[in-house]
Amino acid sequence: MGTINYVSIFTANLLSVLLGFVLLIGNSWRWKRNDRENVLLVFMLTLVMLTCITEPLAFYLDGRPGPYYRIIIFVCDTFTFAANLMASASWLMFLVYHLKGSISRFHAALINTLVAAGLLTLFINLFYPVVFMIDASNSYHRYFTYYIFLAVDVFMLMDSFVTYLIIRLKGRRLKFFFFWVYSIPVLLGALIQSSTFGLSMIAPCMMISLTGLMSTIQNEMIFKDKLTGLYNRYYLDQLEEELKRDSDGTYTFLMIDINDFKSINDSFGHQTGDQAIVNTANILKKAVGSQGAAIRYAGDEFVVVLSTRNKIDTDVFIANIKTGFDNFNKTANVGYELHASMGYDVVNLRESTMDEVMNHIDKLMYEDKTRYYKTHAAKNRRRVDGLQNS
Repeated sequence: MGTINYVSIFTANLLSVLLGFVLLIGNSWRWKRNDRENVLLVFMLTLVMLTCITEPLAFYLDGRPGPYYRIIIFVCDTFTFAANLMASASWLMFLVYHLKGSISRFHAALINTLVAAGLLTLFINLFYPVVFMIDASNSYHRYFTYYIFLAVDVFMLMDSFVTYLIIRLKGRRLKFFFFWVYSIPVLLGALIQSSTFGLSMIAPCMMISLTGLMSTIQNEMIFKDKLTGLYNRYYLDQLEEELKRDSDGTYTFLMIDINDFKSINDSFGHQTGDQAIVNTANILKKAVGSQGAAIRYAGDEFVVVLSTRNKIDTDVFIANIKTGFDNFNKTANVGYELHASMGYDVVNLRESTMDEVMNHIDKLMYEDKTRYYKTHAAKNRRRVDGLQNS
């Protein structure tokens, strides 16, 4: 067993705690948004900051005699194991929610089962050492089960990689999230600390990963519409360059416009109109899932980019969108109904510019809108004054 450099351990973890406080203060606006992703981010950051305190303390007190030191060492080491496990699970769930918007029951059950089993094992370890022990001289010793905990952490990291890869393949180049900024530092920290005695690397490396993750999310905000959370028009400019590098470059583009939107604004006010836009965005996000990108193009106009070039698959997506509107109209009870016109086509961006694609599907969408108003005469009173206002 080698020696422990307490100065390096405390320095690395102190800097990590300070970095955590900077992230908390710099992202204070984010913590006020009580959605799943932000809750998971706050939870991860809190766990890592506490681990940066408990792990160095356990290192420092290791081998010091006294019953109180023994209790503190046991509590600190137990918390460190639990925190690493829960942080790994939180990262996996964050990734799934961020890229897919929801998590399957099986996936959630798997993650919860692993966490519950780990916490139960740590509870058993309080009475019967199976993960680690503190001997009579208050020295820490690992058991083989330690490596099972490490394997579970690595498994969840690999699970997140497979999930990310599947989503990337389904959506092809439609997602910009950088998976590696979180995973590589965490993996390196775990491998180094597990193989080298006297180093505290996992928690500081997790803090580095969280810093990279926050930076990536902040960069994504450039491409996000503030009202709806969908991608914005600027995203299309970036997407054009990305898709043109695709070996094929063929995607399905949809233009979607809310019918009779002006009457919602006139009758209920602009705040309700904004909520109608948000409701439409939620319908599109649910229908598209991880196999495309939904974009707020302008006002009440939306663009959906699908990774498919197959008409049958496209028809399924369109049916899902229409079903989403139908379900909303049946259950929302908001005083108005949502209907939309759509125009779509399969295009190759290696042969067309984004402006040409937008003009093309916009024309197809207005043809669909014309058909809609012909069959909904009661909602067509203003059409003579200009279809463009709808």
